[in-house]
Amino acid sequence: MGKTRIHKYYIFFMVCVLLPLLVGGILYYIFCPNVFFVKCIDSVTEIEVHLRPDMNNLIMRLVRFYGFDVIWAYSFTNMFFILVSIPHNWRNRYILIPIVFVSSIELLQKTNIMHGTFDYIDIVVQIIGSLFAMVIINILKQYLFK
Repeated sequence: MGKTRIHKYYIFFMVCVLLPLLVGGILYYIFCPNVFFVKCIDSVTEIEVHLRPDMNNLIMRLVRFYGFDVIWAYSFTNMFFILVSIPHNWRNRYILIPIVFVSSIELLQKTNIMHGTFDYIDIVVQIIGSLFAMVIINILKQYLFK
């Protein structure tokens, strides 16, 4: 793999994996002060920067309860495709692996094996995030990785 190609993968990784996770993590910290790991961060840093969004607002409810799932699934799917280096003709079949993985987390919450609240809509938005990543990957492969 040439130096230019590695540089393009590095840019792809930064923009499509790390940046969404960083932005999502910051927004999660700001808008979700009652979550366990956010409370842990607050106890260590002794700094609390939280907003209490109006949960009567539909947009805020969608962002708070589902936006972070889309970001996580999008980043996970992009990371999966970077690590696996799937041949182009198999890529559409392999999308099932990240979709099954992100859906399995919700199902584990349903069985109380994993801590969290099960929600069918979470599965739908995580699938949307994975499919959105697939679209972005296909577009970037055409223009960035010729």
